[in-house]
Amino acid sequence: VTGGEGGAVVTVTSIAELKQALCATTSGSNCSDTTPRVIQLPSQVFDFTGTEGTTAVTACYQMHCASGPSEYITNQLGACTSANESTFSVTIDAAGTAPLLVGSNKTILGIGPGATLKGKGLTLRGGVSNVVVRNVTITGINPQVVWGGDALTIDDADRVWIDHDRFSLIGRQMIVTGYGKASNLTISWNEFDGVTPYSAYCNGTHYWVMLFLGAADTITLEDNWIHDTSGRAPHAGGLRDAQVLAHMVDNDFEHVLGHAADPLTFNATTNGTTYSSSSWLLLEGNAFEQVTTPIQIDPTANGNGPGYAYAPLASTLGSTSSTCQAALGRACVA
Repeated sequence: VTGGEGGAVVTVTSIAELKQALCATTSGSNCSDTTPRVIQLPSQVFDFTGTEGTTAVTACYQMHCASGPSEYITNQLGACTSANESTFSVTIDAAGTAPLLVGSNKTILGIGPGATLKGKGLTLRGGVSNVVVRNVTITGINPQVVWGGDALTIDDADRVWIDHDRFSLIGRQMIVTGYGKASNLTISWNEFDGVTPYSAYCNGTHYWVMLFLGAADTITLEDNWIHDTSGRAPHAGGLRDAQVLAHMVDNDFEHVLGHAADPLTFNATTNGTTYSSSSWLLLEGNAFEQVTTPIQIDPTANGNGPGYAYAPLASTLGSTSSTCQAALGRACVA
């Protein structure tokens, strides 16, 4: 992944300049800008909150918290109906649900410690390839409302490197892959900061961390710090035709009041369409500190069940050596 190497170096200081540099031309709802460009973000906050108005949505409580503010979930996919929750109207910031388009051959580079996108995320879709996102904080995207927006969406994109970034106070997922592939995706040295007053389980931690649903996802998660969360780190597979292959190595999970990795399978026929989904996670060298459930094993019911996770412990490493050598050509790391 070379990103915008060899292209113009552009330092942006306004929202208008940022949008133009990320994607100068579009085709339909996708970005058609393939010109190599290194986009430098100085140590400032690009604040999108309030810039695109507000939207009223139907929502319910994710959970009623006895103290502190509760998190809302909008009634998409029948969330409120299935939970038998009464609904009400919630006003959300419209910018959060309309992420910035990013074109191919781009490097997005924070050149100071405070380079920040607030209130709006990034989306790479429609065949975009060769993108680097480095040293940027994405925060403040409708943090009280599930479905209020994602920090980073990758949907039918290839060769993407997400490195040394920070995610916090996001309404929905910090990173999500769509039904299109997210191939050759590396997520390295990032901070997933789940501290929030709007907790799905009233425990001060964020539940919606990473969701991998692509039809041909190949992902490396390396040296990330995931802390003060309670789930989906990552949630892989389990919907439509998701096929997720991920290598999780040297990540530090700290204070996770729930589950970290959550691999799923799914085989069912819905409205006449047969879907088959699964996920395969190889976990090596990861640290789990104050983590309730490192790998969640979901029950098998209605076509759903656990996906596959291979995570040898130090105590079992000897028994896995032949399997690892056969599959990887080397020993596994505990």
